[in-house]
Amino acid sequence: MSEVHDPDVAPDPAAWLALEESERMERMLAGHRGREDDALHKADVNHVMHAALHGVVETQIAAAEPPEVAAALARLCEAGLTRHAAIHGLMRVLLVHMAGMLDRSETFDRAGYVEAVAGLEAADVVAQGLRRMEPAEPLRGTAGREEARRQKRLSGSRPSRRDRRKSRE
Repeated sequence: MSEVHDPDVAPDPAAWLALEESERMERMLAGHRGREDDALHKADVNHVMHAALHGVVETQIAAAEPPEVAAALARLCEAGLTRHAAIHGLMRVLLVHMAGMLDRSETFDRAGYVEAVAGLEAADVVAQGLRRMEPAEPLRGTAGREEARRQKRLSGSRPSRRDRRKSRE
């Protein structure tokens, strides 16, 4: 059996990067067994996708590429989040940017991703957790979040994905 990855404990970067991708994935899956429907996980989550996103963020942190991911993790933990909760916030940013790339059939917007990671705040992560990882508006720095909050206050709910897409065009 493979070792279990504990998302609240940083792996040794060199050892993590030396692992095969399949071994990282096995460790992530093993580390999440029994975590269904807790404060950070929904019972009906796609476990493979969830573990893959965890692995990507852990690899970005270990490789310091982009360096803003490791800096954001440190900042979020200093603000009081557990390492695991902070990683979930970073996963959310990655997922939103990946979805945007797929929606628009474009290349990955590294600059936009880095900006969103750099602007991620602990309060954003807490709010995401309260929404239980439902689809969210793109996190594009402070201005984008403030506009999304303003729209939510005015309408009483989040704008639809179609409306958000139109506003970006």
